[in-house]
Amino acid sequence: MPSEPGSQGYNSGSEDVESLIDQLRGAASIRNSLSKNRIAGVIGSISQHSTVCGLANDSLEALIDVLATSPCYLDQSSVGSIFKILFPRRKVSENVVVKVVGSLGQGQSKPSPATQALLLRWLVMVYDVLESYDVLSQLYGVLFNLLDMITLRGHLCHILSSLTRRRHVKPFRIQALLVLKQNLGDEQPLLGLLQVYKDYYPDVIVGETAIARAGVFSHPNIEWMQKLLLIQESSADDYSGPSDSQSSFRIVRKIGGQAMKRQKTNHIVIPEVHTFRAVESSVTLEEVEDVSDFVKKLDRLELPNQLVAALEDPLLRKLISLKPSDEASLRINNWLAARFSIELHPPPVSNLRSVDRTEHFLSRVLEYTRSARRLLPAVEDFLKRYLRTWTGNSHTKTLLGLLCFLPIREFEELRSNFFALVDRRLKDRGEASIAKLVAFYTELIRQWAITYGNQAQEPEFSQEESLALRKLLSHVGQICLAGLANFQGSNLITDAILCFYEGTCAPPWENGLFRIVLPPDQVVYYFVFSGDVMTLSRICGILSRYKRGFELSLRQAQSGHSNGAGEYPRDYVNHFNGFLMDICNLVWRNRAFKCGGSDSKQDQNALGCTLANNVVLSLQRAVDEREESLLTLFSLSHSAVLAQFSAECFRMLENSNDSEMRRTRHAGPVTQKSLQLLATNGGLKITYSDFRVAVLRALGKKGLGGIWDFMHSTMISLIQLTSGADSSRAAS
Repeated sequence: MPSEPGSQGYNSGSEDVESLIDQLRGAASIRNSLSKNRIAGVIGSISQHSTVCGLANDSLEALIDVLATSPCYLDQSSVGSIFKILFPRRKVSENVVVKVVGSLGQGQSKPSPATQALLLRWLVMVYDVLESYDVLSQLYGVLFNLLDMITLRGHLCHILSSLTRRRHVKPFRIQALLVLKQNLGDEQPLLGLLQVYKDYYPDVIVGETAIARAGVFSHPNIEWMQKLLLIQESSADDYSGPSDSQSSFRIVRKIGGQAMKRQKTNHIVIPEVHTFRAVESSVTLEEVEDVSDFVKKLDRLELPNQLVAALEDPLLRKLISLKPSDEASLRINNWLAARFSIELHPPPVSNLRSVDRTEHFLSRVLEYTRSARRLLPAVEDFLKRYLRTWTGNSHTKTLLGLLCFLPIREFEELRSNFFALVDRRLKDRGEASIAKLVAFYTELIRQWAITYGNQAQEPEFSQEESLALRKLLSHVGQICLAGLANFQGSNLITDAILCFYEGTCAPPWENGLFRIVLPPDQVVYYFVFSGDVMTLSRICGILSRYKRGFELSLRQAQSGHSNGAGEYPRDYVNHFNGFLMDICNLVWRNRAFKCGGSDSKQDQNALGCTLANNVVLSLQRAVDEREESLLTLFSLSHSAVLAQFSAECFRMLENSNDSEMRRTRHAGPVTQKSLQLLATNGGLKITYSDFRVAVLRALGKKGLGGIWDFMHSTMISLIQLTSGADSSRAAS
């Protein structure tokens, strides 16, 4: 026999919840059917389930039936306790919404006024997780006609203010609200709803109206809502709560009191979206409810009167970006020019140049700039003047974000007006600031690639712009070199620099704009000898992509389709080939620091890692004392960063080819002679070339694809294994 409801342990099964709801329904339908303690036990058991897993729609609907659609003889304390635990597991269905709205009003069959107020308050709390707003919108008239009920008016105004669209604003409703205001005075919820109506038809509602205070329509119980969202996220695999994508397809509207609060906090007041002189046939942004509605009305949407509202309203930004016009850009630019003039030269009695105020405003300008993908002239002029007094202590992220959208022009102009000022403030402030500086230039060049990549294919694209990019790349190369010299071993700066060169080796070189600018020699060799395998892999990947760019340029020059890029100077290509040859000598050919000489024609481009002969001799003497060879010190088998991978790879080869586990094992490290001796003694038979290919393949599987890509794009022996030639192929 089941135990008393009040004594049950927690059980999340839906059948137990249904049984508890049945007991509650029976108790609610008969006067004094159960004692108050037993009713509290049933509610407590339901609460145990609801506060952890939430209530399924069937259970939620059943509880609403108990409270609203059938006679309920529970005491008001028990009713209030039930409303506190009505946590929906998924989005609230339309059936539940209809039952809640249908229970409102006057009549013998209706719940008590106190219960109705709780029902409406609960609907306000779950408004953001409703399955659909269509039914609620159809019931707009029913809700509006209940505004004369004092117990419901506050929550009704809250729901109606969120639900109201232009189609709901009718002359008779405007008149009814004005009459209510005249009779009731400045009742805050009513003023808030009236303000929403005035936003749609400011020319219709005339006269002075009091301003609703901030927070009049805030959520009734924030903690309850936070718990609800946690329940839904953890209990439903297919849960999708209120998202930014949905809210971004509705106009951002703030209550008048909130606007006043922003003024008091010294924020620049940006106008809201309003379409004045709208008529019934007008199609305005205020009426858009979701993305499908926006798409359907896109061709007919009218631009609002205050286009600068796009700084804060994402929906207006989308409209302007999809339907661009010079007039819209000019109007926004003119407003910003006036605003920036005040910001740069505030009145003596004011404190307009507060950090929070400027940051808030610039962040809004940055959001608009990212949407428009261009820097307005007023913003550029402001940055030019503001940077002269900028200390580097504030707005760094926002200012650099705006500067990323500077257009390409003559480099000296950009350097004197922008880059030199930013460099001066950031390059001597520590490794974090240098990393930010390099990241800024990375993003700037990425934006240029996006903005000008397709345009650069046009024949009239200027050579000055291509020259400006090359000068910028050289300029950043010097910043990278200084950063590595001043902060040796900094992973933060290393990653920023590698990200920069990975970004700059990606643009389409064939368009004639993005010409290859090699990093300084010291930067390349710093990464080669950094002692970190991932850094080595990344610099190898960068060089291999540069190599493809040089080869592409040569093919285009030979075919006569260079698009103005032209062939690179032979000395420049030879210098780049020196990077390739040096790395191949270090890692693949066991000829570390070998330069061009009579002993090998294939080493004619090698730079010997730019080490002087006396330095190489000193290294050789140091290695000789350890009875090792400098030539093989950085090879796959002997390198401090690659030896472990090579050993693991060879052990795996032995295990996969040794079924009896009795063969002679290699002691390591692997060399060509050691492999021959191993095969003679009954060990694994594998050629040195096959072993190195296996190591490269293993490195690629471990995410070190840069080394694999470098060797396979540089070594002929890997492209033509059957030839047996072990020589480097020139870049062009």
